[in-house]
Amino acid sequence: MTFSLLIDPLSLGLQPTHWPRLSLWTALAVRDGLTRFVPGDQLRVKWPNDVYFRQRKISGILIEGSSR
Repeated sequence: MTFSLLIDPLSLGLQPTHWPRLSLWTALAVRDGLTRFVPGDQLRVKWPNDVYFRQRKISGILIEGSSR
């Protein structure tokens, strides 16, 4: 599955100084969400934005910004 999500970080209360952390936070959220379906010890986050299940990459997160 591939999808894009467009958000305005300021409307969510995320200050620009926190934006570089969004990729890691998103990967952690994906991993945490998946623990409901698979044992958590089989999931891991590989710095800073990939989620692995049983040593295989199942998710990659790419965060892009706009200068608008």
